[in-house]
Parts: sequence; C-alpha cells; structure tokens
Amino acid sequence: MVEGGIMALLIPGVPSYWDPQKEFTVISRLELLTSSLVDMAKKGRLSEEKLEKFNFPHHFPTPEEVRAILHKSISFSIERMEILSSGAFLNVDGHVACFRAVFQNVLTHEFGVEAIDETFDLLKKKLQTSAVYANPSNERTVVIVVILKHNNV
Repeated sequence: MVEGGIMALLIPGVPSYWDPQKEFTVISRLELLTSSLVDMAKKGRLSEEKLEKFNFPHHFPTPEEVRAILHKSISFSIERMEILSSGAFLNVDGHVACFRAVFQNVLTHEFGVEAIDETFDLLKKKLQTSAVYANPSNERTVVIVVILKHNNV
C-alpha cells in the first residue's frame, strides 16, 4: 500500500453487551448452524467422527476490541470509525442465505454435498421457531466500519 493510502474495513461484530435470551447476533446464528450440524449427525446424515474433529474458527469482535488492536498499529492510523447496526434488514431467508454464502463451501468440503441443503433447511426451521428471531428488532449484530490511513513507517 502506498504511503498515505486509504483502506476501508467492514467487520461484522457484536456490541459490548447483548442479552442472548432476548437478542441475537451473528454468534447466535452460528450456534444454531452448529446445532443443525449436530442434529444432522444424529440422524446419520453427516459423519459424527468428522463433526467431532470439525472446528468453526471465528471471532466476532466488539468495537472496543477493534479499536484497541488498531491503536497498536504503527503502520496505520484510524481516520474514521463508525459502528452501524445491521438492523432488521434481513428476514429468516436472508439470514440463511448469508450463512450459506459464507459457510457452504467449507461444509461441503468437510462433509460432502449430499446433506448441505438439508442442513440449511434445518437452520431455517430453527430460526423460524425461535422466539428470539420472531422479532427482527432483536438483531444486535453490528458492522464496524473503519477507514485507515497508511502511515509513513
């Protein structure tokens, strides 16, 4: 990156505090996807042995974590940082589509293509029957938007 160049980051994250009994975030949806995989293994549709070895490496930071990490950087300075609420712009089908876009290739590689549709259908049913997801205003996922400037180092 050239000196003085600008870089934009869009990072899905979670607020500093949220109540998982009443609100949901991207972490909640990932837990439901994991639970769907477990259910599929119990039905014999996925390999339990592969599932036991499978790991979803992920971290969804709080805005404070992002700011602390970026302040340690000598290569970049924060020009601007905004926290956007992802709001209620996605319905259940939208949440499933987003997760499918992100995780389908990983899951297909690990478990095979045969049960992928069924796994995401199960995730959809879990979202539809969850009281927390019934109200889209319970969504607490945030998008951390950061504009960084490359420093002369």
